[in-house]
Amino acid sequence: MHGNHFWLRVHQLADAFERHGSSDDQRAWQIINELMEMPPEMQGQSLAHVAKLSRVLATVAAASNVSTC
Repeated sequence: MHGNHFWLRVHQLADAFERHGSSDDQRAWQIINELMEMPPEMQGQSLAHVAKLSRVLATVAAASNVSTC
């Protein structure tokens, strides 16, 4: 169940991203604007999580040999 919970959260994050605009650029800027409205400490924590997850998920994607949509 633990592993499925992780992938469910990945799916939820992707859905949340899609709801932030009609293009990836628009979504990215909306998310950046929301980040900038956070207190500095929360910004730092959030960016640390994003950086760590980016590295790990890139490794997972490269190791999985699964094609993406």
